[in-house]
Amino acid sequence: MTRLRLAALVVLALAGFVGMGGVAAAPSAVAASPASCTGGVIRQPDVSPPPGYTKVIDVVMGVTNDEDSGMWGYWALDNYRKHIQVWQDGSSFYVAVIYDGTWHTFAGALSPGYKVGEPSDGTGSMQGGYIATMTGSMLSSPTETTHGSIGTYDFGGTKSDIMLGTYGNGQTGDPAPTSWLGFYFDSTTSSTFAFADGGNAWGWVYTGNSTTGEWCNTGTGSSGDIVTH
Repeated sequence: MTRLRLAALVVLALAGFVGMGGVAAAPSAVAASPASCTGGVIRQPDVSPPPGYTKVIDVVMGVTNDEDSGMWGYWALDNYRKHIQVWQDGSSFYVAVIYDGTWHTFAGALSPGYKVGEPSDGTGSMQGGYIATMTGSMLSSPTETTHGSIGTYDFGGTKSDIMLGTYGNGQTGDPAPTSWLGFYFDSTTSSTFAFADGGNAWGWVYTGNSTTGEWCNTGTGSSGDIVTH
């Protein structure tokens, strides 16, 4: 992930994703296992705001150099487009953010699923997103447009940080993440952010032409891996 940064109060839910249910025990495999994301990856057809809600935000945000968090540490740099949509009914908000982009990893980095040293540089695609709810109000004067493009943000992630291998080995993550929430909501409303479906409505799938298998990282479980050839 992810691909993924919100305000500091929800960053534990979106930046790491390893905290969702704890870090899984390392499988004994030394290469990626095939995976099939049969569920959990959030895509546009999964977005279904309740009846009576009105769309109040519909924007596209570009992101570059976002350090993607695996089960063990940051393992790749992501560049992606995310489509941010928010619907409102009174003080209730329905949020959907859909990602579409690419990842790039490096020889010697640790793979996201099984902690395998990557044999070579590699790149591929990533798609997914999340659905959430909030309660409160929008800012009376948002700092970005509510419809259209809000530009591209460089999160500042680096190969050198990824090559440290694991979170416990000094990895620090993106030095300049930007939260879209802050453009439209104050901290009180943002603090009510909660993933839908009991916290499970988030998920991404990673694939690549130069890799074995795919990695599914979702709220309903993670499987597979990305290992370069």
